[in-house]
This record gives sequence, structure tokens and C-alpha cells, in this order.
Amino acid sequence: MVIRLDKNEFNPPVDFQLICICSTLKEYQMAMLLNTGLRFELWRQPDVNDEAQEGQMPLYARFRWDDHLACREVILLGNSPLVRQELAREGDLFGSETVTLLLAELPKVDYLLQFIGNFEPEELEDLREELHAMAGIDLAYVCGPASLKNITPLLS
Repeated sequence: MVIRLDKNEFNPPVDFQLICICSTLKEYQMAMLLNTGLRFELWRQPDVNDEAQEGQMPLYARFRWDDHLACREVILLGNSPLVRQELAREGDLFGSETVTLLLAELPKVDYLLQFIGNFEPEELEDLREELHAMAGIDLAYVCGPASLKNITPLLS
């Protein structure tokens, strides 16, 4: 008996939407701006790897708000690591920084606003317009997870 496996059986269902944000604000400033401007209650989650060892994944800023009444949650993720690693090559006078982005296919995006639960497309578009009008945010656009090659970092 031969059992055939479909590769799509192992892909977890995607039940979130993303708004990509370009901004020069620090992660705590971005969280405060979203809390005051959009009436979110984002709080910083503790870092998973507080004592990051060499060779481990870099840490990224992560803020979360659980809206228990509407059964939805909002997660703010930094696309750049909190600590940049310096790479020194033999013969170089100065070291160069290496940056491992959370989503490497979005190199110009600074923050990802992940919406999990029942968010209507019109509601996301209204949030995007509000974000785009805020001081400190240069660009905000809706990005569907289907358009991304690797969504694994967003599933945890």
C-alpha cells in the first residue's frame, strides 16, 4: 500500500493579516504611538532569548494586545533585530554590521503589524489610512501573507 502525501498538508492555516510600516521611530515609541493613536493596549512581551548565545537567532521587538471581547489580537513586530552583530573580517580596518531581518523579503519595512482574528478588509484599510496620517510613520501598506515567501517567523 502506497500513501501519497501532499506538501500542503503540512502548511499551517494562515489566519492573519499584515500592515507593513516604514518609520524611524524606536520600538517603544512606535508602540506608544499606536496605543495613543489607535487606542490599542500593546504591551512588550518578554524576550524569548534573554541570554542570547552566539549562533542563536537574534531578538526582535515584540508587543502584543489581546482584545478578549472581540476574540482578536494585534502584534507589533520589529523587522530588524534589537542587537546588530558586528562582523570583522581579517584585513578589515573596521568591522561591518550584519543584519538578519525577520522577513528578509521586506528589507525596507521597519515594523510589521500583525492582525489575528476577525478583521474585515475595510477595517484594515481604515487602520492603514490612520497609520499613514500619523506623524512619525512614513509609509503603511497592507500586505497579505499569501504574497510572502516565508511566513514561518510570523507563526510563533
